[in-house]
Amino acid sequence: MTDARSLAGEHVGRTANVRVHSGLRCRPSDRIDEDLAAMMVLPPVLPDMDSHRDLRLPADHWVRHHTNDYSVHPKAVGRRVHLMVDDASVVVTLGREVVARHDRVLATHVTVTDPAHDRAREAARALAGVPKPLVGTDDVEVRDLSVYDRATGAA
Repeated sequence: MTDARSLAGEHVGRTANVRVHSGLRCRPSDRIDEDLAAMMVLPPVLPDMDSHRDLRLPADHWVRHHTNDYSVHPKAVGRRVHLMVDDASVVVTLGREVVARHDRVLATHVTVTDPAHDRAREAARALAGVPKPLVGTDDVEVRDLSVYDRATGAA
């Protein structure tokens, strides 16, 4: 059984290409051979469609492509790196050395981390004697607010 939409599409295709077009002042079906003759052949080597960018790697050792963050080995912090993104991967190089390689994520606002980059960052912190950031500690001094009342004469 034939769908009504496919019949309508066939009808439009048969009538649209043979009617005289107001802008062209001819039938589009008469112009096909002329259009094909004017087209150029594709080059033997297609152009590079990958995204390339040079940047200085910030202290947090992440690069951003679109809205996603990708980790980079911390030894490249503060140095100029080359970011290359294609359809499938994100590659960061420092000179000729690859310092990050990740599968490209097409979702938005995603952080992609290589565990080796995290281990290298923690090892660098330990060597530098930088304490780990405190997470979840509740050791905060609580000030007696009556001091302000006495100072302003409100008490």
